[in-house]
Amino acid sequence: HKENVSPICLQYKTNITVGYLYNEVMFSCVTDGQKAFRDFMKSEYCEENLDFWFACQEFKTFDSQEELTRRAARIYEEFISAESPRQVNLDFYTRELISQSLQQPSPSCFVAAQKKIYSLMENDSFPRFIQSEQYKVLFDAAGYTLYRLPISIERPESLTALYSIIL
Repeated sequence: HKENVSPICLQYKTNITVGYLYNEVMFSCVTDGQKAFRDFMKSEYCEENLDFWFACQEFKTFDSQEELTRRAARIYEEFISAESPRQVNLDFYTRELISQSLQQPSPSCFVAAQKKIYSLMENDSFPRFIQSEQYKVLFDAAGYTLYRLPISIERPESLTALYSIIL
């Protein structure tokens, strides 16, 4: 039963990067991909990264300065503040930039932080996810066989040919 997978995933893949797989799972290639990845992140005690990323995506859609100010404060309190139990891992400089922008937030005030968290998930959490049982179950449920290929942990930025998704 293969209707959970979009046509792009039906092609044979022999040179798949971690970034490609991340985008396909995160952005609807596999219907339950986001949920499976979120469940994995929760099991790793880092789902706040994913929640922050989605909160930033939603934040960019608002036009009203009043709404931007209200939402920026909420995102800051939930994910950026040193007192937050769901604080994301950002450097001091990025936190300061966000803190300064809270007086007059724009739709782009979280862009730098969002990129850093995206990169963290893409290069750290997601490579662990694609080695996990949750990932295998995700593709088994879609009716595909997932062939795992050896990867080099030493150079995660150049991980290619990780998987072939075979009909």
